[in-house]
Amino acid sequence: MQNSTSAQSDKNLSDAIKINESQIQAHLGKLVRSTVEETLNEMLDAEADQLCNARRYERTDQRANGRAGHYKRRFHTTSGEVELKMPKLRYAKFETAIIER
Repeated sequence: MQNSTSAQSDKNLSDAIKINESQIQAHLGKLVRSTVEETLNEMLDAEADQLCNARRYERTDQRANGRAGHYKRRFHTTSGEVELKMPKLRYAKFETAIIER
């Protein structure tokens, strides 16, 4: 009797907890893509800051250039396609060392 009760509770438990591996994989893929996108965009901003000798909106005497916004660019990674915000500079062409054309 105890074995049939245990088997019944195991069946009820397996009905209550269902793991959809494809949804987990899709969620992990989105998480990785968003992390890659965020990291690359932060690296591009840091590189533009270094070229300008100042952060965005910062006014200093050492500032060598100014920001002129950004343009969006799609980039294919092993994690999938991400959207980069490529910085634009006022007085020079922004060429990143992070990503080759």
